[in-house]
This record gives sequence, C-alpha cells and structure tokens, in this order.
Amino acid sequence: CATCNNGYFLKGAHCQEYACVKGAGTQCESCQPVPDRRVDSHCATCNPGYELVGQFCVAFRCGTGQGTGCASCVSQDNRTVHDQCATCNQGHYMAGTRCEAYTCSTGSGKECKVCRSQSDRTAHGHCAECNPGHFLSDGFCQAYDCRTGGGESCASCAPQGSR
Repeated sequence: CATCNNGYFLKGAHCQEYACVKGAGTQCESCQPVPDRRVDSHCATCNPGYELVGQFCVAFRCGTGQGTGCASCVSQDNRTVHDQCATCNQGHYMAGTRCEAYTCSTGSGKECKVCRSQSDRTAHGHCAECNPGHFLSDGFCQAYDCRTGGGESCASCAPQGSR
C-alpha cells in the first residue's frame, strides 16, 4: 500500500486499523467509528469525571488548598468540571461547584465596626464588634431600641450613637 483509507495507518507495506480501547479512567467510554479515527484511542465520549480534550480523555482536576480552594473535592467519578469542591474551608461557602468567601464590610449604623476574622464567618456581614448605639446579636449588629410615650417609656430618646 502507498496510502490507507480513513481510520487506518500504513505499517510497513500494509494498512492497520487505529485501535481504540474502552475502559475505566482515561480510557474511552466509547470510541469514534473506525472511518473517523485519526489516532489510536480516538475517543467519542469519556467516562464520568473525565472530559474530551482533542481525541483523548483527561481527568477533571481538583486541588485542595486554603481560602477559596476546596477543603475536599468531589470524587473523580462525580466531577463534571475542574475544581469541583465537596466542602469549603472555614469562612467560605459553596457557590455552585466552587467555594467563595463570606464577605464583610465595616461602616456606620448597623454595619460592623469590626468584622469577624475570615475563618470565623458563617454568613455575609458577620461582625465581631458593633458601632455605638448597636449591640451584637448572633454575629449581627442590631440597634438599641427606644420607645417614647407615657409610663415606663422614654419622654425622649438619646441619639442612636449615644444609646
């Protein structure tokens, strides 16, 4: 032979079919039909937890780390994207398949005077200290109340920052 049909390659003077092995892991879940093959192990589809890159199956990667990195990853066979977290580090939450940090900003009024450290947050806006006139309740700042009226009520209220 001088040339071979699609799906075959020249080996010596003969044409040989491109092989394709189906199996677990990075092997093909299904192979391209012989006429469509351009290399050995030319996959059509991949096993769960793997993606088709060109003609080959490659594992979805996932690493653990600090901050927005995964505390633990979804098992290989259950991954559908790269960096698919099963759990997040303290102070972070699942947002789809990834981890994001709980946010907190400081300001006046009901906003935090001091935010909790990142690893101690279990919600957005989790405070460690409040501004004057406010108290901490389950990690959030609440305004001290003042009611005016007769009897035991106040005749007038002090400004919020002075309560």
